[in-house]
Amino acid sequence: MTLTLVSLTKALSKAAFDCGYPELNQFLRHNALKNGELSIGKTYVAVNEVDQLVGYVPISAAQIAAEALPEDIRSRLPAILFPPSASVSLQSIGVSKALARGDGF
Repeated sequence: MTLTLVSLTKALSKAAFDCGYPELNQFLRHNALKNGELSIGKTYVAVNEVDQLVGYVPISAAQIAAEALPEDIRSRLPAILFPPSASVSLQSIGVSKALARGDGF
């Protein structure tokens, strides 16, 4: 099976996706696109050869404050990381139950 990672769009059918966690299914169906429109975050989806959605990962911008890091890590970082540096927050991962079981499509 070949999977492709693409940006979530309105055209992609989300109705059949089920990862087994209602709150993650609901996020994909009702909040993922809206978060992108509001520039809160962006959701990428994995689709198979027939454009069936089999997984997703929402990401958003974040910051890492140097003060929040343990001293042994902070002492090895270049001074450029002070003030906080930009990072990406991986919010969750949803994987189709069929893909997780290895049933294929």
